[in-house]
Amino acid sequence: NCISIVSAGKGWGFPDITQKATFYNMNVGMAVASTFANYVAINTELQSLLYAWSPDSNFVAYQQLAVQFPERHDAEILQGIYRSMNARSTLFKLVAAGLEVAASRALGLAENFIFSFKDIEALLIQLVSADTKDTWQTACEWVKSNKESWEAWVPDRTTCAVGKGLVDLQDNFVTSKSEAVDCKMCSPGRVSVKFENTRVCSPCAPGSFQNAFGASECKLCEIGTMAANPGSRECDKCSLGLYANDTGMSFCYQCGADMGDEAGLWTTNEFVAGKIIELQGATAKSKCFCKEGWFLWQGRCQQCGDGLDCPGMNRLSLKRGYFSKSHAPNDVFHCLNEDYCPGGPAGTCAAGR
Repeated sequence: NCISIVSAGKGWGFPDITQKATFYNMNVGMAVASTFANYVAINTELQSLLYAWSPDSNFVAYQQLAVQFPERHDAEILQGIYRSMNARSTLFKLVAAGLEVAASRALGLAENFIFSFKDIEALLIQLVSADTKDTWQTACEWVKSNKESWEAWVPDRTTCAVGKGLVDLQDNFVTSKSEAVDCKMCSPGRVSVKFENTRVCSPCAPGSFQNAFGASECKLCEIGTMAANPGSRECDKCSLGLYANDTGMSFCYQCGADMGDEAGLWTTNEFVAGKIIELQGATAKSKCFCKEGWFLWQGRCQQCGDGLDCPGMNRLSLKRGYFSKSHAPNDVFHCLNEDYCPGGPAGTCAAGR
């Protein structure tokens, strides 16, 4: 006499079963049902050994028990030796990429969803015991009868996902759940930051900005720019006569401030294609110069006098007919004979003089 084992398909589990039957001297007879319906019918009638999975509605009412073998031996399995137990398949949750942004509460429901093996078996028994055996009807009955269970899965409206933050009845961003009624996508100038078990839309700090909706991190202002106020959507270029030589600046340095000069005497320049141009968004102190009509002398901006040409970028040249010494360029003399004073850098005389 032997104990029957009926499988289906192309012989589900036969390589595994034949080895176990040999290793443990199990007196079994194996067969494959011609159809899945026959597989269910035969095993339902015999209620003997069978190769099946659980949870499964086909046999759940018979409270089948698993035959126990030694714990899984990975090294043997790799060699094709199947005398130990198979690994259990883990049930896990998968969601579409971007669901957190598209439907954060749906994601929260999936994350909170907990249904134990016993819960599944109980629901399947309820299904096979029903007259109609309608899956949707069974599920509906379970929902109506187990409100306390599934209510815990539904996210609170004030549990905000990444990219969102708490808002009050007037749709204003708030920082506590006691004031909040819902969540809303963070607007530019704000970022979604974790706060307790939810998130708030926090303004970007001075020196940083954010120009996108639903962001979770502020960006630092680049060199040459600054953001003076919290919640900035963009950084402003430093104005003429100012510079920012680092990222994340909330102000621009004033050219000439360390010399005690007035701000209006300084500007920021670049020399481009043979021309001096004024520069907004200067990135270094080296871009600071006395403005046109002034020149730098002994660390201070000095106004051009008669006979001098000061085009900018601290450049100074004498006009024709004028002379000054290189160590005192602002003390200008008018030459009686223009030929003696050709102009140019301070201290320049005509050839031979």
